Amino acid sequence: MVDTMKAAVFQGEGRLEFEERPIPQIERADHVIVEVGAVGICGTDLHALKVPPGTLSRIPTGVIMGHEIAGRVAEVGEDVLSVKPGDHVLVDQNAPCGMCEMCRRGRPNYCISIRNVPGFPGAPNTYGLFQDGGLAKYVRVRELNVIRIDRSVPIWQAAVAEPIGVGLHGLRKVNVRVGETAVVLGAGPIGLVVTALLKRSGVGQLIVVEPLELRRQAALACGATAVINPKEADTVERVLAETNGTGADIVAEAVGWTLDTCIQVASNGARIILYGESELDDVIPIAPTLIGIKELEIYGVFLAPFVFESARSILESGTLPLDQIVSHRLPLEKVHEGLDALRDGRALKVVIHPNEF
Repeated sequence: MVDTMKAAVFQGEGRLEFEERPIPQIERADHVIVEVGAVGICGTDLHALKVPPGTLSRIPTGVIMGHEIAGRVAEVGEDVLSVKPGDHVLVDQNAPCGMCEMCRRGRPNYCISIRNVPGFPGAPNTYGLFQDGGLAKYVRVRELNVIRIDRSVPIWQAAVAEPIGVGLHGLRKVNVRVGETAVVLGAGPIGLVVTALLKRSGVGQLIVVEPLELRRQAALACGATAVINPKEADTVERVLAETNGTGADIVAEAVGWTLDTCIQVASNGARIILYGESELDDVIPIAPTLIGIKELEIYGVFLAPFVFESARSILESGTLPLDQIVSHRLPLEKVHEGLDALRDGRALKVVIHPNEF
């Protein structure tokens, strides 16, 4: 019987290399062994593989990467009740303890077992970043991290649950109203998911700002009513022209360093959602007086607490154009090809298939 598996392991200094690793076994009564069907490659992975890595993406050597995981249950511990072998599942890669102060406050995304912010306490254990993840044939997780999903959902679509959850977490903060005007800055995977979710929520005008042609076309396919190339046109002028001078009711920042532009394109009383990440020591100039004069509301977004069930429902409804967001589906052996395509701007969202089913 085969007792090892091929795995993509972080080796430090930007290196992701294949190793033979033992197939994980049940060690606790609440453990679930998942046969990995699909893993999304995330911007966090790219930051972790930079030299030097991003300040929020410094992960230990020796860990199997891959944190946007979907698969099929292979084995369960004796106390597991919510799933059984053969079930298709989403994996919430974050494992809050449920007992620390932030968990008890209803903020599990700030659990001491998840946080990885330099200067703050924490012992992060995120699957695929701080403990072994999904770029392998199998992954071992806890029961609380798996959510059963209908087998009718293609496994590659199920792997997009976490980006959908991040998008939902931000949009829930701003109470999107039918007919409002929205602007999305950045049409990477998160920006495209947010665009599709905004369209699904019933916004009227939906303007996406993105320099890459491939991404602009994808944004139109996801429901954008207009796209702007910021290298060829002044973003603020174009947004104001598109909105008869009023600006946008909702502005989603999915780049990391365009908050000042968000403030300028926002209408009076607008809500701004910050999805994008920059480095902790980045300093971005803004016009703070405009925030007060316009009475803007600005919301941060960190991880995807309490939304995986909603993401599952959306996936099962089939109402998002995920075929316009996932551009590459590759076997595990071609993970480096997928990473290169993302770095070069030739890919939108890459999904890796360690197993085919």
